[in-house]
Amino acid sequence: MVEDFPVGKVLIDVGRRYITVYRCDGNGYVQDEERFKLPWMIDRKDAVDLANAVFNTAYAWSDATVNPPAARGGDQSADSG
Repeated sequence: MVEDFPVGKVLIDVGRRYITVYRCDGNGYVQDEERFKLPWMIDRKDAVDLANAVFNTAYAWSDATVNPPAARGGDQSADSG
């Protein structure tokens, strides 16, 4: 069995005023960082909702990348045309 070790990590920190995106190496050391200022300070509930939306987007992208519709027995008519 081949062990899987992370070679890169992405961290998205959602706050009330800023969203910060970090790209890290496999050991967690920051390689790049970008901070985005929200147009106005949001309340805690909105920040939590935003963090959930970011997670759901990353989850959906990861799932679609690893498990494309064709691998799930999805519509393959585009391949036969």
